[in-house]
Amino acid sequence: LVSTQSTGCGNNPSTTSDGYSYRTDINELLTDKIDAMFEFSCAQLCQCLVALLAKLSRYDKHSIFSPLLMLVQPKLSIVEPLFSHIRQNNVQIKQEIHPNATQRFFLFWYNSMLTRIEGWLEERANIDLHPFQLAAISIIFKTLFNEFSSQGLTEDVLRNDTYRKVHNRIEYEETMNTLNIDQTYTYGYEDTSLKAEEEEEEEEF
Repeated sequence: LVSTQSTGCGNNPSTTSDGYSYRTDINELLTDKIDAMFEFSCAQLCQCLVALLAKLSRYDKHSIFSPLLMLVQPKLSIVEPLFSHIRQNNVQIKQEIHPNATQRFFLFWYNSMLTRIEGWLEERANIDLHPFQLAAISIIFKTLFNEFSSQGLTEDVLRNDTYRKVHNRIEYEETMNTLNIDQTYTYGYEDTSLKAEEEEEEEEF
């Protein structure tokens, strides 16, 4: 039994004659505390992605910086530090977190990053993405899925509602974009489009 007078918690507590309120379900309390800890940790881990999205914001078509930045053709190497960050931390997470909680933490982190990407796209709901932004977001999106799939997360949890929203927006942008990203504007990657990846998966199948 946990006193809510000392912890500040109190969902459906029972009150005793001494004035203390006690939570009857300790598992619920522990789950809440673990989830709060995971959310805080994931928010810190997402700072690398947040910084990258801020850099991509400079290429907004209405931004005064966009024409200047495009004078030097950008490369998608800008996304590599994020991928290194994810891979290195995934190794450390496996070492530091109990195996029973590892998959849950991975899912928290994956969802946290997807949510931030969705929010970034939502802020640009009424403007077309710059081809470089589209190429970068597409490769980030695909790599996140592949990285966390390799950590054991199943497709049914990876392809959630947020995933589908981001996927649909990227597909829409690829369809509407007048530039042929697949052949000309790969920015240093062989192919960045979702369509190309899906075609490869069909061939393998």
